[in-house]
Order: sequence, then C-alpha cells, then structure tokens
Amino acid sequence: MAGKIPVAVLSGFLGSGKTTLLNRYLREQPEDASSTMVLINEVGAIGLDHRRVRRLSDKVVLLESGCLCCTVQGELVDTLRELFLQALSRAIPPFSRMIIETTGIADPAPVRYTLRYERFLQERYAYAGCLVVVDALHGMRHLRERREAVQQVVLADALALSKTDLASEDDREALQSALAGLNPSAPLHVLSEGQRTADIFRAVERRSGKKQPASGFRFGAGLASRGHANAHGMLDVMALEWQVPQLRSAATKALEDAMAYAGADMLRIKGSFRFTGSAGRWSVQGVHQVLYPMEPETAREGESLGDDGCVLVLIFHRRKDDARAELLELIGRHLPGTGQR
Repeated sequence: MAGKIPVAVLSGFLGSGKTTLLNRYLREQPEDASSTMVLINEVGAIGLDHRRVRRLSDKVVLLESGCLCCTVQGELVDTLRELFLQALSRAIPPFSRMIIETTGIADPAPVRYTLRYERFLQERYAYAGCLVVVDALHGMRHLRERREAVQQVVLADALALSKTDLASEDDREALQSALAGLNPSAPLHVLSEGQRTADIFRAVERRSGKKQPASGFRFGAGLASRGHANAHGMLDVMALEWQVPQLRSAATKALEDAMAYAGADMLRIKGSFRFTGSAGRWSVQGVHQVLYPMEPETAREGESLGDDGCVLVLIFHRRKDDARAELLELIGRHLPGTGQR
C-alpha cells in the first residue's frame, strides 16, 4: 500500500447496522475522520454526520453471473478518479483514507476487482479489506435464506457482530459457529459499548493483504464436510491438502477448471501453496469467476510459513448431490494425492 490511498469496504445485510457503526467510528476517531473520505452506496442509509461524504447510485441490477450487485463499478471508477484529481488540484482538502459503504444486498467483490484492475485506480488506491457487519438477531435467517448475506460473510476480511443484546445466548453461539464455518480466517468482533471501533477497522486492514502465512488457515473439526441449505442450494466448504509441493502450472489449471465447473456458484477460493522449484509459499485467491494472480506470502513476526504441504479451500453453492465428488475429481486430475481436511 506504500504511497497509495487505502480503501476499506463496509458491508453487511440490510439492517445489520453498517451506518451506525460507521457513524460511531467517525465520532470516536476524529483524527481519522478528518482525513477520511466516505462513499455511501447503501439503500436508504441514515444520515452520516461527516463532512466528506459522496453518495453513489443505489440502483441495483442483476449481473450476468447471476449475482445481485449495485451498479457501483462504473460510477466508482469515475468518482475515485474525480476525487483524486480534485484533491491533487486542491479543489477539495486532501484525504489519506477512504471507506465505501455498500448496499445491504450488494456483493463487495466488484469493488475489490475494480481497485485492482482499473489502471488509474490501481496506481493510486489500494484495497484495504472488507469489514462485514452481521446482525445477531436475524443473522442465521439471512444466512439460510439470502445468498447475498452468505457472499458478504465469505468475502470478509473481518466480521463484526451487532445487536448481540437482542439475541439469546444460544442464538449468538449458533451464529458464531456458522460464521466460523463460512470464514474461519476472519476475526470476529462482538460489538459492545466499550470496544474501540478503530481496533475493528485496523483489524480489517491487517487481514486484507494476500501475503498471509499458511497459519492463517484454521479449520474446525469436520469443516471439510460442513454445509447448510438455503434458498440457493447447499452451501458447501471443501478443504483440501497435499503433503508435498505441486507444479504451479498444474495448480493454475486445477483452479481454472474448478471455477469453470462451478461458475457463479463458486463464492470463494483461497489457499496456500508451495511449488516445485520455487522458494517460499504462494497465496491463492479467487472470487466468483475471477482468479487473482498468485502472490508470495510473508510470515508475520514470530510465525512460520509452515511445512512443504499445500492447502486449498473452496466455498460454493452445491446444486447437485455429486458436485463435491466432481470438483474433487476435476482438481485431482491436475493435482494428484488430494486429501480432504
């Protein structure tokens, strides 16, 4: 992110409390607020008491992939370019950070894609991660019934649990277990009056980088076979591992075939690989039908990059009973010796 403006995405299903959290953060952190530009794409968002606010269109469309998403991409490019140039010419005060609040039914993936692949933006802005707010009172129902809620959780770099005082202890525990199953590497913050909101946003930025060690993958027992039904089919999490390094070309082909097979039902791919003839570990990331370039991992202080094995996690909507077996066969053609965790 050196020399670039970090852009954090704030997401979460309708009514989860995104704007409330954002207002609280800006009130509690005046030093951050003074240098932060906020873009709001939420439908019917409550007023935000902040002097640097731009509102993007709240129109919602159905993309060709079948995903519901706001029409933020084109407008986002124009808005970010305009803001940068205005700040450069001193037409507006300069800003050093940005937060984008998405609509409650939006998929945050296009924002990440836009910042990475639009040349003008890629050179000036850096994706700083996605914080997803989950409503403790209605969160389980949203995950069962709404595909968009699942996509938001899966793509999160950090999660914030709101309205915990309105939910029973059993419901909170069930929801936290479900969130851990969908996104085990995202830290979960339970919102409370005494908690510093700045710590939550900082956690997003720390977790967002792709250069994360293999130790970032922590799965609960039985996760590889865990799934739950919703209106869009069975949500499945499949964790695979190999005990030895793999050929990079074979890994790339396996990932491409898996994404082609699942199409829009492939919510996320993430993994950590060692490749034959290459030093270090490499991070693998894919969202929907987009496979991001692999990047070298960097160990955090006091952590190890692990052994020579490889791990791969696929999170997808399973629309037929043999989808898991077919995906495993597709990947095994290129990467033999696949084991399930």
